[in-house]
Amino acid sequence: MRLLTVTKKGHLILLIGLLIANYGAAIYVRSNYREVANLQQQLRSETEKVARFKESDLIEQDDFVVPSQIKLSEFITQLEQVVAKYEISLINFTSDSKSETEEVIKLPLEVSFVGDYKNLINLILDLEQQERLVTIEELKLKGTEEDKLRMNLLLNMYALQ
Repeated sequence: MRLLTVTKKGHLILLIGLLIANYGAAIYVRSNYREVANLQQQLRSETEKVARFKESDLIEQDDFVVPSQIKLSEFITQLEQVVAKYEISLINFTSDSKSETEEVIKLPLEVSFVGDYKNLINLILDLEQQERLVTIEELKLKGTEEDKLRMNLLLNMYALQ
């Protein structure tokens, strides 16, 4: 009779241990399930944003953020207008070879200007505020002999494939 009681206690302890372990595993799975569900929702949301962007008029308008072609001449014309507006000298303008992915073309441009600090800052602000996406990858400033600054920019222009 006593042997039977010890065995029942052992089984009861084993059963309680298994229940606690299962409860812990269920909590772990539930928390990971919520995280996975949240990530799936974010993925759906981002996919919908990309689809809306591709279907939107941004690609078809004349003043788009990421046009379907690089249109470098239009950008140079806009840049010349900004340079004249702030009395800045455009010293050098070169473009590197473009890099392409399946969806985007990236054209690096190296541009050098000479002007006073305030006008160079205004030039950068104008570049940031234009509707077309142009990023500044690198900016270098160097003093000149005429108490002005030389600013070298590495810009990136983008277009859709």
